[in-house]
This record gives sequence, C-alpha cells and structure tokens, in this order.
Amino acid sequence: MPRSLVYKRGSGGGAGEVAFNMTPLIDCTFQLIIFFILASQMASESLTPLQLHRPLRSRAIRGPKAPSRVIVNVICTADPHETDGTAAASHYEIDGVRIDLDDTARLQREFARRKAKSAAPGFAVEIRADKRVDYGSVFAVITAARRADIPKMNVTALLEAPQ
Repeated sequence: MPRSLVYKRGSGGGAGEVAFNMTPLIDCTFQLIIFFILASQMASESLTPLQLHRPLRSRAIRGPKAPSRVIVNVICTADPHETDGTAAASHYEIDGVRIDLDDTARLQREFARRKAKSAAPGFAVEIRADKRVDYGSVFAVITAARRADIPKMNVTALLEAPQ
C-alpha cells in the first residue's frame, strides 16, 4: 500500500482513521515557486533598458483637439532647472492663445464658449502647471471654470525639472 494514504482499521469493526501525507505536495509546490521566480528573473534581465529623451522645457504638447475638454497651460517664467521656492506664472495659454493672468473674465468666456460648442457629455477643463507655480494662479482657472458651470476639472503638475 502506498505510504501517502494510510488506512487503519480498528479492532471494533467501526470506521478507521484516514491520514493523508502532505509532504510530497508541499515539496512540489515549493519547487514550482522557485522555478517561476528564476524564470521571471531571467526574462526581466533579457529586456533591454529603454532611455527616453526628456524635453528641455516644461510645456504641453499641442496635439489633436479633444472636443470634450479644454487644456489650460499655466506658463511659468522661471528656469525649469531651478528648484528653489515658488515661481510666478506669467500668463495662461489655451491652444496657443495667450491670456493674461488678470483676465479671468476672458477665461470664463472661453470656457463657456467651448462648453456650448461641445456636444460631448462630461466636458472638462485640464489645468497643466509646474509644481512651483503659486496656487493663486491655478485657483483663478478653477474659479473661472466653476463660474462657467464646468464641474469636472483635472490638475496636472510637472513634479521634477526635466534633465
């Protein structure tokens, strides 16, 4: 009789006790775990490292226009390699059109016009800024979007200076 399954019959003629030896199953499981760990290590080492070129300046890429959102770039005047303190925003940009910091009424009109022109549900404003830009400049865009009755906003920030 195999050793992994043991059946003992008692002398009273009743049911005996059945025991199952788990040692071979556990050994097999550990061998499979070790195999998959080693196989994944070899697969990751065979991948070539990918070096991506970073842009010299922090700015959004002008791509195809999305009808369901408007992208506002908060343009910073400071050097992106400087990491000390906060930087002042110089102006806003929407699709390359410059809007002064003080002209929040124009921002609000632009948001309302684009929202009315868009038939897509879930119209949103995306605000792109450097992490050093003072919050007041970003808050002005949020306020203008709120006054244009746009509840959905995304804020994107550059956390590190490009190298």
